[in-house]
Amino acid sequence: MKKFVPYHQLNEQKAIVIDGYYHNGLVLSHWKGANTINEIKDDSSAAIVLNALEKNIEGLDIEIVSATHFDIDGFIGVWALFNPELALQHKATLKKVATIGDFRELDIQHPNTYHALQLVCWLNKVEAANFYKPFGYLRLGINEMEACADKFEYCLKHFTDVLINTENYKNDWEEEYQKVLVDLEKIKNANITKLDDLKIIIIETPEPLHYYALFSVTKGYDIVISLYANNRYEIEHKYTTWVDIVSRTTFPRLHFKALADILNREEKSSQKWNANHYTDTGALLSLNSLELDKETRFDSPYKRPILSSSIEAEHFKNIVSNFFKQSYKNISPKHNWTWAETRKINNELFNIIEKYESEIY
Repeated sequence: MKKFVPYHQLNEQKAIVIDGYYHNGLVLSHWKGANTINEIKDDSSAAIVLNALEKNIEGLDIEIVSATHFDIDGFIGVWALFNPELALQHKATLKKVATIGDFRELDIQHPNTYHALQLVCWLNKVEAANFYKPFGYLRLGINEMEACADKFEYCLKHFTDVLINTENYKNDWEEEYQKVLVDLEKIKNANITKLDDLKIIIIETPEPLHYYALFSVTKGYDIVISLYANNRYEIEHKYTTWVDIVSRTTFPRLHFKALADILNREEKSSQKWNANHYTDTGALLSLNSLELDKETRFDSPYKRPILSSSIEAEHFKNIVSNFFKQSYKNISPKHNWTWAETRKINNELFNIIEKYESEIY
């Protein structure tokens, strides 16, 4: 029997902690440096949990389960520990749920994707309707480690039936699901440029889309440059570089502030280019990124304001492409960049001296 205990109540007890860090027990997490068990390594925390169950690794008998925050990937990992046999029966679908939830990568060729997407949309709906959206705790001024326990309790109670009888919950998941399907049709007409040697993808489409559709074409890439009509642009570090993924190598994250400075020298409008720090889970560069709270930035691009720049699209693409080519010219991609390595590279590249560590929920 397992028991979920909120992270702030662990009191040094031995526990299995999902999608975070902990010092006493078993950690099943893709956060940087968290996974020390090679035989179960994977891209998402949920996949690591599923691998651990499949291999029946030591430590799974620990009774207490916890997490520092609630998100889809972490929840699937926690739920799997409470329902190991059913989790392994649905392993392929659950891994897709975690991938969509964490990386926004929708693999339309995979047979389990559409069921997984329905489950993701259900989780999104009940989280927002019954509690608060991801990162909404910042706006509400509440402690996520404490408040997320209610989300886990609710979803642990209901998710098993949703997984098995998904169609019965269509009223919850259909609206977002249909939006994603519509935008998947739109992304088919996008103009896409892939800078494979830099793991950068440039997507040109008239209007902002749902993340799951926008990022459906970004598997294998870590920086997404989005160009919309009327000179509206965004540049984003995908979550794939905030964690340790094992399926491929990555480049270290760069501080977008250096690129913002270049763009501001070209910008003739009254707006300024701003960038979130590279330790932000979804570091964004846009004309108004620092005016957007994290809850808004985490939500899909079509739901947030994206301002028009005075910089024409071709010139913008040239500036941005040259910035990344120059920045990465002496750096080779590899697995598992640490935050210390990333900070050192940024300090050397841009002469930025700082003491930021990775963002912890």
